[in-house]
Amino acid sequence: MRPYRSKVRVEAMRWFDTATARREFPAWFDAHHQDFDTRGAVVLLASREEAYEGDWIVWVDNDFTVLDNEDFTATYEEGW
Repeated sequence: MRPYRSKVRVEAMRWFDTATARREFPAWFDAHHQDFDTRGAVVLLASREEAYEGDWIVWVDNDFTVLDNEDFTATYEEGW
């Protein structure tokens, strides 16, 4: 997980279905008291959004949301 910024600070990680991601994402979700669930290679968020490989999962405003790479890179830059 790395910090990214826009006008607000967010946490974000890009989802790829790897063994490393399957260790890191549950820990990240747990740190925010959220359940991490997948259906195959698709992440299922509590909001019923789905994250596919290559999508960014973003923690903002006390909730996880999904952005595709184009929207994420147009909105956020790394660092803080």
